[in-house]
Amino acid sequence: MFLKLFLFLLPVFLFSAEVVWDGDGGINEEEYQQAIKEYVDLKYPAEAKDWNEKVEREREIEREREIEREKVIKENTVTLNGLMWQDNEDAKSIRRGWDGAVKYCQDSSFGGYTDWYVPSKEQLEYLYAQKSQLKNVASNYYWSSSEGVDGSSRAWDVNFYSGSTDSYYKSSTYYVRCVRGRQ
Repeated sequence: MFLKLFLFLLPVFLFSAEVVWDGDGGINEEEYQQAIKEYVDLKYPAEAKDWNEKVEREREIEREREIEREKVIKENTVTLNGLMWQDNEDAKSIRRGWDGAVKYCQDSSFGGYTDWYVPSKEQLEYLYAQKSQLKNVASNYYWSSSEGVDGSSRAWDVNFYSGSTDSYYKSSTYYVRCVRGRQ
């Protein structure tokens, strides 16, 4: 850590005495950064080469992670009506009570996103109308986040076989499909 700080600050101190100022008495930030880079590259070629290779390796690793993340998202989600919907095997196998469904979506970090939630009744009704665009669908009930009339013990679900909706006790076990806003 000290060596990195030293290598960063040393050229600043050394170079500041060697800067050729323009007629206005200054240079812009880009020119300054380029001059520092050239100075360091000339004065410390081995260290500069090692540093540049390390930075490039880190960038390549980050690019590979982003490509993999995008692949996972493309293969396991579908975007409809401006929303990103979970569309992986879990969408036709995970069953929970209503509280468990809410927790499941809140705890999800699928695709690197942490803003997943249980969709509203209206969002699920829309999704049912578009279900032909989904790869993973259970022909059964999916929980919505919309609570029933009594508010505390019941919540709405949407049947992905018939499209019907009903309000069931939150202790019932139904499928979960999470959604997030597309950004």
